[in-house]
Amino acid sequence: GNSTMVGTLTVGVDDTGHDVKFFGATATNGYMLWDESTDDLILGSASKIGIGTTAPEYALHIGGDSGADAMIQSSNNTDTTSARLFFRKSGGTMASPTIVADNELIGSILGYAYDGNSWGSMASMVFDMDGTPGDGDLPGRIEFYTAADGSESLSERMRITSAGRVGIGTNDPGLLLEVNGTSTGGILRIRNADTSDQGEIRQIGIDGDRFRIGSSDQNPTWACYATSGASTGIRFAIHDGTADRSDTYL
Repeated sequence: GNSTMVGTLTVGVDDTGHDVKFFGATATNGYMLWDESTDDLILGSASKIGIGTTAPEYALHIGGDSGADAMIQSSNNTDTTSARLFFRKSGGTMASPTIVADNELIGSILGYAYDGNSWGSMASMVFDMDGTPGDGDLPGRIEFYTAADGSESLSERMRITSAGRVGIGTNDPGLLLEVNGTSTGGILRIRNADTSDQGEIRQIGIDGDRFRIGSSDQNPTWACYATSGASTGIRFAIHDGTADRSDTYL
């Protein structure tokens, strides 16, 4: 039946109280427990918490029409204490965890947006194992993904490997920083506040393997690249804004 109470409900006296447990009507393992001995609030495996929503989709769902923020705060005078966010992953079960495997997904941060018809992914940051793990040995990597214009499919853009190598445009960087371009455009641009005064490093696969460095967006002032055919060797060229001039071959 139903009951109504006005006022305060007290369970136990001082620190000698008892646990309080609420059971759901239909859900298996749907319950809420306050454990007096540890002052813990425990929800069953089927339970979901909704803050700002009456239809939570996940274990914790925070929603709002004017913003939905979450804050983790730590107030302590020691340098080693701070607010932290943990992702933990194992095989097996929570009661009996087992070791993870190479390339296993450990955690991720996902960005979803509404496209006018449904929710779709637009960016993510992923934490993966980056080698065979063992006791005291957990090599990891971080991968960064975005969706291109006109798509909701994520593509990897950058990764940091367990060796500390950064790959942009490649998932297997062989050096501390490896950048692989996918077009004849520049791969690195350095400029100051005056955008007309800038430097650019550009690799172009025309007339051999070409590597340009210059102070112009489209017309680098000088170039160094390998050539083949009648002029096999290394070519140095000065650019006058329309074509290479003052060529020198080695």
